[in-house]
Amino acid sequence: MQVRENAVLDVFIVDDEPPAVERLSELVASLPGRRVVGCESRADRVLERCRALRPDVVLLDIEMPGQGGLALARDLAQLQPAPAIVFVTAHDEFALEAFGVAARDYLVKPVRRERLADSLVRLEPEPDPAHDIMIGGRIGERRVRIPLAEVRAFTAEDKCTLVHAVGRTALVDEPLKTLEARLGEQFLRVHRNALVSRAHVRALYTDNADAAHVELDGCALRPEVSRRNRSAVRALVAGDASPQSKNSNGDD
Repeated sequence: MQVRENAVLDVFIVDDEPPAVERLSELVASLPGRRVVGCESRADRVLERCRALRPDVVLLDIEMPGQGGLALARDLAQLQPAPAIVFVTAHDEFALEAFGVAARDYLVKPVRRERLADSLVRLEPEPDPAHDIMIGGRIGERRVRIPLAEVRAFTAEDKCTLVHAVGRTALVDEPLKTLEARLGEQFLRVHRNALVSRAHVRALYTDNADAAHVELDGCALRPEVSRRNRSAVRALVAGDASPQSKNSNGDD
């Protein structure tokens, strides 16, 4: 399921019965932080509309003319990003099959507001703690606050510490050692002069001088990786590194 920063769940309703669509639309609209982005009664139009609207959740009827809801759910699961599927049906005998196609919930008509609210709450993305942390810095004479979620790396250069974020670089007052102790679960020491965001490491490569560098998503900076830290970066790129793994602050 895709994650939206605004915490609003976009809901798409699929049902061939107009009264059912009307009721679900009213229920969704009555819930804070939820909105109906579209409705569809024809199964053959659902994929195209979901590609365009990119809903977070599809409330999907199972028994429909043409392609049934179970088959349609399998097709929806192939979308990028794939919406969460919540089946809404007048019958309960399809529950086992529904969860077999990775449905997130199964609601039996008539749907109660409280039951729908509970289902959608459980589909909300987990809060990202990085959005609550701000890094203070300076750009020229201007003081700035940068959300940690935008930070890609910290580097030490000429006795200064720089924070490299999406679209900007600023000076920070804290040394790398202090930042590493405070943010160690989210940042990895790759060199005595560099910490990088674990979540945004995309590749490890070696240049013509046999120096290793790390490629970061959303940032032109390519910090050098010391020899003793290459194995940790390789493990992270391979998906084997734990956020709790110990950082090394050594150099080549």
